[in-house]
Amino acid sequence: MLNNDKKQMKLDRMRYTKNAMSSNMALLAIVANVVYFVVMYKINNKAMYELMMGASVITNLLFMLTVFLCSEGVKKYNIKYAAAMIVIGAIELVRIFIWPLKLHNTETKITVPGQEPIMTTVLNDGQFVLVIVLLVCAAALLIAGGIIGVIRGKQLAAYNESLKQAEQN
Repeated sequence: MLNNDKKQMKLDRMRYTKNAMSSNMALLAIVANVVYFVVMYKINNKAMYELMMGASVITNLLFMLTVFLCSEGVKKYNIKYAAAMIVIGAIELVRIFIWPLKLHNTETKITVPGQEPIMTTVLNDGQFVLVIVLLVCAAALLIAGGIIGVIRGKQLAAYNESLKQAEQN
C-alpha cells in the first residue's frame, strides 16, 4: 500500500513539475550538434564548398531550432514533442551516411611547399570517428529523451483522466 501511495504522490507531483530530464537531454543533443557543426566546418578544403554544404548548414540550423522547440514542449509532458524528438533522433543517425561519409570518401591533395603532394581524405579518420560519435550521441539523447517523454506523458495523461473520472463520480 505504501508503495502505491508513493506512485500516486509522484504522479500528482508531475502535474506541477516540468519534465526536466527529457528537456535536458534535448539540450545536450543540441550541444553535441554544435560541436559537430564546429568540427565539420573548420575544415578548409575546396571539396567543402558546394551546394551540399549550404544544405548541411541549413539542416543544422533547422535541427537546433526544432530540437529547442521540442525541449520546451516535452517540459510540459507533451507527447507530440516527445515523438518528434524520436523522429529527429532517427534522422540524426541517417545524417551520418550523407555529408560526413561523402567527405570521408572524398580524396584531396595536400601540398606543402618543397614537399611531394600527399593524398588524403577531406575528413580524416579521427575527424570522421568524432563526427560519428557526436551524431550518435545527439541521436541517442533525442531518442532516449523522447521515449522518456512519451512514457511520462502517457502516465500523466492517464492520471489526469483518472482524476476526471473520480470528480464525475
